[in-house]
Amino acid sequence: MLSNRGKVLAAISAIAISLGVASPAAATPTGDAAVTASGITGATPLTNPTVRTPPTTINSTCGADVTAALDAWIKSIPNNSRIDFAAGKCYLIQGSLMLRDRVNLHIDGNGSTFKATSFTSGSDRAQWWLGQATNVVLEDMKLSGPHTAVVPLARDSKHDHNIMVRGGSKVTIRNVTGGNTEGDFIWIGRGTNTASALYTAKNVRIENVTGNNIGRMGIAMEMADGVLIDRANIGRTSLHQIDFEPQVSNRPLKNITVANSTFGEAGWATFAFGTPLAVTGIDFSNITLAGNRQTVEAAGECRPPVEMSSNKHQVKNLTIDDNRLLTRGHGMSLKLADTVKVRNNIVGLVGGCGGAGRLVTSQVTNLTQSGNQWAASPSAVTG
Repeated sequence: MLSNRGKVLAAISAIAISLGVASPAAATPTGDAAVTASGITGATPLTNPTVRTPPTTINSTCGADVTAALDAWIKSIPNNSRIDFAAGKCYLIQGSLMLRDRVNLHIDGNGSTFKATSFTSGSDRAQWWLGQATNVVLEDMKLSGPHTAVVPLARDSKHDHNIMVRGGSKVTIRNVTGGNTEGDFIWIGRGTNTASALYTAKNVRIENVTGNNIGRMGIAMEMADGVLIDRANIGRTSLHQIDFEPQVSNRPLKNITVANSTFGEAGWATFAFGTPLAVTGIDFSNITLAGNRQTVEAAGECRPPVEMSSNKHQVKNLTIDDNRLLTRGHGMSLKLADTVKVRNNIVGLVGGCGGAGRLVTSQVTNLTQSGNQWAASPSAVTG
């Protein structure tokens, strides 16, 4: 008999396969201590919420675009409410479902699908769009974008995401499967009102999510203070799978933990740090990667699984602990970082890109290493 965790992982794998790309195997939960230490709770339970279900007049067979009707109905629901979708329905969303300035809203998809079949231009489009929302949950739903063909690797695509978190506080995304995107699976960044305390995304918890066939980044972060990614399962991704990319001057990208997660095929790196923009005054600090596992080496370009070669802002307090990674070249490329701990990692060297499967550093201070296995046999990672 499967445990509850086993049932969840089996369901996630089945859903991912239904999106057209096989899900990688689940990671061993060795990053639990990092999860606890992060202190990131996400949303808190609602007290005596009003429970609503969508009206039957809104098509739930994906037979017609219901973006306007469903968005208007959600807007009519008061704060401190729980929205329960009926199990196994399908909603065609060619635009965005907007949760702007919402407070205390729990949305349970009950396994329903929210699908797009056409691309919507513009960088601000997502099937679920959260704008400076507070104490909001998205859970138990399947999201499918318009790119149903297998995405090519190392192709910088369009911005058309499954989920956008624009600022806000206390957001939880759990048991969500996404993919078939032109853009990212989940994007986290700046809000909509620069004067608001909610302009920076804070206390965002992402757990037990699966993303496959992703046209750009798996989970991308440009501005945040407090993000936990726990037990994510990120499969085929055109570019980076976890992207730390500060893009707003004088704003933070800090207090972020990625733990117990599993990564499949990527065009670029599994974990990437840096931005092409000339931004300044970034607080880029307290980043932890712990207990993660890579099942397939990056196949698009010759990039290491942890890459900072494009980094322009010093990262302070970086911990890379107990990860199992694969590379065709360098093991890790760290640049412009201070107070770095690299411990108990295994990096399997597949070969083909000329690197030695080891740690390469530039402008890194206060680096400590212990217990790492560099240039190991790939079977030490995948076995």
